[in-house]
Amino acid sequence: MKHLYFVRHGQAVNNLKNNELVGGHFDAPLTEKGITQARDVASEIVNSGLTFDVILSSPLQRAHHTAKIIAESISFPKSNIELLDILKERDFGELAGKPFEEALGMTMSEYLANPLSADSIEGVETLAELHNRAGKIVQIVRERPEESVLIVAHGALGRSIKKNIEGVPYDKEVEKIPNAKLIKLI
Repeated sequence: MKHLYFVRHGQAVNNLKNNELVGGHFDAPLTEKGITQARDVASEIVNSGLTFDVILSSPLQRAHHTAKIIAESISFPKSNIELLDILKERDFGELAGKPFEEALGMTMSEYLANPLSADSIEGVETLAELHNRAGKIVQIVRERPEESVLIVAHGALGRSIKKNIEGVPYDKEVEKIPNAKLIKLI
C-alpha cells in the first residue's frame, strides 16, 4: 500500500503579518522562524522513524529549502529531491508578490477565510483549476513505483490534494495546513 505524506513549507517572508504579500508563484525565501520550523518537522520525521522512497518538492525556494532540510536530516540525498512545477502554489499571475489589499482588494485573513473570492480576478488560477491540478498530482503519485512519498509544497495546494484524496468538492473548505507540519494523506 502506498503512503503519501505532505509538509507545507516553513514560514516565508510573504507570510509575515507585517508583510502580507500574495504568495502564489512569488519565490519568497524562508524566514529564520521558517528554517527553525523546517528543522523541527525534520526532527519529528527522524524521531518517528519514517523513511521516504522519494521526496517531491515545489521548485519555489520556500518549499525546496524546507525539503532540503528534511532530506539532510533523514540522510536522503538532497540531489535526489525531485522538483516539479505542478507542485507550485495556486497561481496568482502578475499579482504574486504584491500586498494582498492592493492586489486582491482584501486582507490575507479575508482571503484565507474565503479563497473562492479570488476566482473572479483575471489571471488568478481558480480553485476548480487548482483542484484539477491537485487531482493530477494524486494520479502521478499513485502511478509512481515508490511506496513512501513525501511532498513538500504549499498550503492551498496541500488542501486541494487532501480534498481530492478525501473526495471533498473543490469549493468546500478543509482545515488549513500549518507551516512545516507533517500530515499523512494516504
